[in-house]
Amino acid sequence: MVTTSNGPRSSDHAVTPADGDRALTIDARRFDAVLFDLDGVIADTDTVHVRAWTQLFDEFFRRRAPRLGEDHSPFTDADYRGYVDGRPRIDGIRNFLSSRGVTLPDQRCKDHVGNTVAALDTREQELFDGQVRTRVVTLDSAVVLVNRLKTAGIGTAVHSSSRNCRSVLEAVGLDGTFDVVMDGRDTWASGRKGNSDPAVLLEAAKRLRVRPDRCVVVEHTKSGIIAGRGSGFGMVVGVARSCHAEDLMSCGADGVINDLNELTVRPARRRMSSIPDALYSLDMLGAVLATRQTAILVDFDGTLSEIVEDPAAAAILPSAREALTALSMCCPVAVISGRDAADVKARVDVPGL
Repeated sequence: MVTTSNGPRSSDHAVTPADGDRALTIDARRFDAVLFDLDGVIADTDTVHVRAWTQLFDEFFRRRAPRLGEDHSPFTDADYRGYVDGRPRIDGIRNFLSSRGVTLPDQRCKDHVGNTVAALDTREQELFDGQVRTRVVTLDSAVVLVNRLKTAGIGTAVHSSSRNCRSVLEAVGLDGTFDVVMDGRDTWASGRKGNSDPAVLLEAAKRLRVRPDRCVVVEHTKSGIIAGRGSGFGMVVGVARSCHAEDLMSCGADGVINDLNELTVRPARRRMSSIPDALYSLDMLGAVLATRQTAILVDFDGTLSEIVEDPAAAAILPSAREALTALSMCCPVAVISGRDAADVKARVDVPGL
């Protein structure tokens, strides 16, 4: 399923069945790099994250005595999406506890040895580390897409608000695959606040040495889509794993897919500078001409005629007229010009073209 929008982006955008008929294409002529979110886009880490966070708060509420104004009901997937996903771990802990009316000191102290934000931060990392190498899997379509991008000469970056980005890539065998890797250590060191901070995407583009408008952003959260759209990136693609397609579209996505295999890659054509000079390839050209039918396509202004200040004064050169006459007896010949066809015919006036 692919949904796209070519019209104004607004919160009331309706995804229609017709939208699914148009595939999203990463065109190497338009884009120089693609920035991927790690969680839920490159690797299936969401289930591991949810499991670790659930165990963390289950343990916390079991040992914490009920208090007035506090809600000790179990941690849910909705809690993960609403308070944790896409944010640095410390912020996620604070956000969730605040939603339950729980206030904890940030750092360890004598009266709160295990009941601090810092202690929960350490414990969640332990729980995640215990599962990452056995439960996290890479998404096969991600590997295929990244390889296609590399073949097309398009740069790639992967980012995560988690400090586990590099360890996850290593666990799924993708370490060294991306040109740029940014994890929680990079974002915290520079004062950024995770995937929802546009500065994270801008920094990734900077490290790739690519302008934002020449980059594609691929995200699976609403905050990531908003960050990409608000930062002037050339195309923003949503992956509808944890959010509905309509929600991602309403945040500014250019299109929404269910899986990365729905993205196509269009390689750039070869630059003129990389094409062999015909004058140095006469032997090869001779072999080609001997086995195939030849056609000659020639421009008018500056080729058949001199370049003149007044376009109306342009006239075909006598030597060019002779050459066209001779060539037209051997093979198909066409004159291509931005001029009107009747105007060119009158100026060339060689039969058989």
